[in-house]
Amino acid sequence: MSIKISTEPVENSEYLKYTLSSYDHLPIKTKYNTIPAYRTSSFDPVEVCEPFLNFDVFEDDVWIVTFPKCGTTWTQEMVWLLMNNLDFEELDLKKGKPIDIPRPRLLKTHSAMQLLPKQLWTKNPKIIFVVRDPRDAFISMFHHIQFFFGKTFNENLESFVENGLKYEGFWEMALNFYALRDRENIMFFSYEQMKKDLKIIVLKVSAFLGKEYSEADINKLVNHLDFNNMKDLPAVSHRIELEEFKKEYNIKDEDVIKDAKFMRKGVVGSYKKEMSEELLQKIDSWEKSYLDPEHLTLDDILFFEK
Repeated sequence: MSIKISTEPVENSEYLKYTLSSYDHLPIKTKYNTIPAYRTSSFDPVEVCEPFLNFDVFEDDVWIVTFPKCGTTWTQEMVWLLMNNLDFEELDLKKGKPIDIPRPRLLKTHSAMQLLPKQLWTKNPKIIFVVRDPRDAFISMFHHIQFFFGKTFNENLESFVENGLKYEGFWEMALNFYALRDRENIMFFSYEQMKKDLKIIVLKVSAFLGKEYSEADINKLVNHLDFNNMKDLPAVSHRIELEEFKKEYNIKDEDVIKDAKFMRKGVVGSYKKEMSEELLQKIDSWEKSYLDPEHLTLDDILFFEK
């Protein structure tokens, strides 16, 4: 049975709240089964989300699921190379329709668990979920939007983050996947773990994918994935997408922020230099409202070991 989506506006905001006609397909039933709201300008829920819910999934798919700016592109690069015999010459992360991707497919999404294809929970492909300290994720997302919209994006950091806390569903998404962390087909790790010891994560992901490589090959991959080596690579710099975006949204050259980069700093804790003490206190309270009832700390989530 197809799942239908309905929406209603969130009072005094540009967000829409989503409701599904059925939640029976979900792998868990928790208090976090509410769907985060989305900005009305993001996409049409009927046109985009309904077909995605009913999208065909294959058992040999590999899915990368993240909240935006939690190491998605970094993880994509690693997983694609591990799946494709470390073929650095043919590395291609260009966007395309999933139906056009040869199997086994590598697919990535930022969708909440409730909006993921329902077959994901019956076909049980491999799923990699990457989490990050939400403070760094929100800072990175703020600069990400500036990268694409340039000077036409005029929302300040404080209001941007406060809207994120209210509507974007970071902890609902993270805690839903944390609850699934022990499933055989799910791998859960953090951006912070990648920064702490990238080689260990590469080895774990390789084993999760059923791949074996020599020590020399693993070291070569780790070097390739070093942030300073990756940030200007054509496949991950998104300069082509930026030009397409400018045309679609009529953004003038003079409105582009010249030094902006898709992969910016790659530093853990950079939020400390940009967020006010007042904003950090709001984030702390918001975070505790989710983690305290679960008897969890931020470190429990960011440094989980399976």
